Amino acid sequence: VKEIIGSGAAGAKDGSYANASFLRPQGMAVAGDLLWVADTDNQLIRQIYLTKKTVTTVLGTGLQVWANEGGKSGRQQSLNSPWDVAVDGNRLYIAMAGDHQIWNANIKTWDVRPMAGSGAENIADGPAETARLAQTSHMALDAARRRLYFADSETSSIRYLDLATHEVHTIIGHGLFDFGDVDGDAETARLQHPLGVALFGKELLVGLMNACIFAVILGTIGALWFGHFQLGLVLAGAMIFNMVWAGVAGTIIPLVMNRLGFDPAIGAGPFLTTTTD
Repeated sequence: VKEIIGSGAAGAKDGSYANASFLRPQGMAVAGDLLWVADTDNQLIRQIYLTKKTVTTVLGTGLQVWANEGGKSGRQQSLNSPWDVAVDGNRLYIAMAGDHQIWNANIKTWDVRPMAGSGAENIADGPAETARLAQTSHMALDAARRRLYFADSETSSIRYLDLATHEVHTIIGHGLFDFGDVDGDAETARLQHPLGVALFGKELLVGLMNACIFAVILGTIGALWFGHFQLGLVLAGAMIFNMVWAGVAGTIIPLVMNRLGFDPAIGAGPFLTTTTD
């Protein structure tokens, strides 16, 4: 742990890292020097300047209000259990669990309004404004495919909002009372109140990008140092394989350990190091 943001006391105070306070914050999203936090029980969205080490409230009155029409901005707009945030350029998407919706905030003006979900609790796909969601919890943005994946916990489902067509689609899940621990294809599988979702391909892509950069560097140095072009190719290939495998293993090993009842934060490191070595 390098830094702690917040005094540890429950509250909604802005200011320095040491003086700021939160109340059961949930999801976060980072872009450059800014970190946004869904301060769930405060009914606020907080903005953290990582270099200035300050916390500022940018959305919410602090009161929990059913307000599924939105339309106000900044501190004038009441929220209803904001559970997670995802940043997409100048847009901040908010999983508004209490309103069974996903909201869209302009980071420049902090104008905010619903972008998916009618406000009725259920599972119904289709156009974003008429689709029905149910306690939207965690989100994962696939910027390349223009999809915003989300865990719709009350319907025990994983769904996504197509940001290009503005339609909601369900991957796994059937209804408010259809849940369980069942493996299988999308039609037969069952989940129970999922609260999180993550994109596996993102870790693999990051691993591949890092691998290509280091492969070029290491391969060039090896070829020039030893005067052997083929050796440089071997070193570059080994680096690509190692880095891609690190991305894959870094995702799979914590999941397996968690499934077996072990704490991934404690035990995943040695296993990951062993596999990459």
